[in-house]
Amino acid sequence: MKNLEFKKALNQKELESILRNHVYNLKIPTESYEVNLDLVGLHKIVENKQLKWESSDNRGNFSESISFFNQVLNTIENVVINSQHTDNNSHHNILSSLAQVNDYVFLPDSPKSIFLQHIILHNDVEEFRGAFAAITSTLDYGQLGNKNYFKGAFLAIQFETADVDVATRREAEEKSFSQVRAEFEQEIYRNLTSFENLVDDTKSKSSAEVENLRNVSNIWNTQFEKQLIDYNSKVKAEIDKSHIAGGNLLKKSLDKKIQLEQAYREHMKFKAPAEYWKERASFLNLEGKKFMNWLISLTLLGILMLFSLLWLTPEDMLANIFSKKPVRAIRWSIIFITLISLLFVGIQALKKAMFSSFHLARDAEEREKLTVFYLSLIKDSTITQEDRSLVLQALFSRADTGMLKDESGPTMPGIIDKLK
Repeated sequence: MKNLEFKKALNQKELESILRNHVYNLKIPTESYEVNLDLVGLHKIVENKQLKWESSDNRGNFSESISFFNQVLNTIENVVINSQHTDNNSHHNILSSLAQVNDYVFLPDSPKSIFLQHIILHNDVEEFRGAFAAITSTLDYGQLGNKNYFKGAFLAIQFETADVDVATRREAEEKSFSQVRAEFEQEIYRNLTSFENLVDDTKSKSSAEVENLRNVSNIWNTQFEKQLIDYNSKVKAEIDKSHIAGGNLLKKSLDKKIQLEQAYREHMKFKAPAEYWKERASFLNLEGKKFMNWLISLTLLGILMLFSLLWLTPEDMLANIFSKKPVRAIRWSIIFITLISLLFVGIQALKKAMFSSFHLARDAEEREKLTVFYLSLIKDSTITQEDRSLVLQALFSRADTGMLKDESGPTMPGIIDKLK
């Protein structure tokens, strides 16, 4: 799987996925190589190393390296291939495969691996085994008696310590640098080619889009002209309809205006009487409460005085009435009866005044409500002259005070005729 395809597949996972946010550590101890990359970068570098090992002529002698990079690459690609594993499981699998690196793993383009490949190509297999064992620190001291094994180990030690010419080391390093530069230039050329293809593709698509927009613009202009003509016809018809509707609305508005003016005049006529009756009702209610308080006070005073007189009457009062000289007793009796009569008369007067005030207050409240009702009738509907006369007669009739019996409330035709 190409790195670009892997990147697209990985981007389909959630943003919070640990696979998209974790930084992985690739470490090759033998090469003293260590790099921290995200999963896309790790896939790219592992894929690159795996392809180089697969294309190497000496891959059979570096089976550990090939096996390591193949396993890591397969584990990484399983992240997007195998949907049965969770992100956490895939993450742990990748860490586990990276941890399986050992001292027999080499990079395909490092100076050490190039040196070893040079040995296997130009020297004996035993020399390669000796050099490989020396570099990986796994020398078999029993094999040092083998001339070729010893020679290979000696060359590896010289290569690592760089005490001698060791043109082989220089050659390996130069070859490694040249290989890296060639790969870099190749990558630049590939990217430049991709960019040029992208530019050409963009130009062709842009030209097609411009032509398409031009055709759309022509079609739109044609349709717009047609729609503009239709719209003008509709607007003219709507304007004529609006003129007719406006005339009807104006007529209704004038009628409504006249009706509101009439209602306003009636409102102004009855506003002051309504306020007067409202204030009058409040005043009479207050006055009725005052009379009620006086009535209660006078009644309590009469009861108290009656109780006091009965309690303080001299013991010989009754005896004096039936004696030969009852003048004193008769005098006190007259005073007592007079006082009681005056209290009774006062209580009766206060009672009538109280009930009259409450009666007149209720009458004023009803007149106020009737006035408001009449004004609402004028505002919301039309009433006949006969209904208007009945309302006015009820509003301006004389109120029954309740002070006199058979008191009636005659109408006031003179005032009603003037209001009409």
